[in-house]
Amino acid sequence: MDAYSVGEVTQDITSADSKLHGKEIAVKGWLGQCGGLDCAIYPSLVDAKLVAEGEAESEAWSAAMDRRLSIGGADDFDRAAMLMQFSEVVLYGQVNATHKKPPTESGNDFGCWDRCDDIKPTSIELLAF
Repeated sequence: MDAYSVGEVTQDITSADSKLHGKEIAVKGWLGQCGGLDCAIYPSLVDAKLVAEGEAESEAWSAAMDRRLSIGGADDFDRAAMLMQFSEVVLYGQVNATHKKPPTESGNDFGCWDRCDDIKPTSIELLAF
């Protein structure tokens, strides 16, 4: 299975008509901090570290947050992911395009504050150097 980039999946799920919603895919990117109320895959190590260590709510921090895909929670997944934080990985899981949809005509949108599941994880692999 060919892996999508984080940017490709983000672009798809923020469109009005996601082609990936509900599909099992592989995504290649950089894992950030993972556990508790937060876990995400980023397009770059710079973004992963900026969100973990940067000034929250700064322009750069917010932009990095917008580029990430949130990973849904599962105890088994979190145990494996904690050993791979800030590493390049391939994440396998089901796409959920409901959290990043554009607002409706009435201005309503659905957001998720804690541990969204843009990707519902099934497994994760560390990429070798």
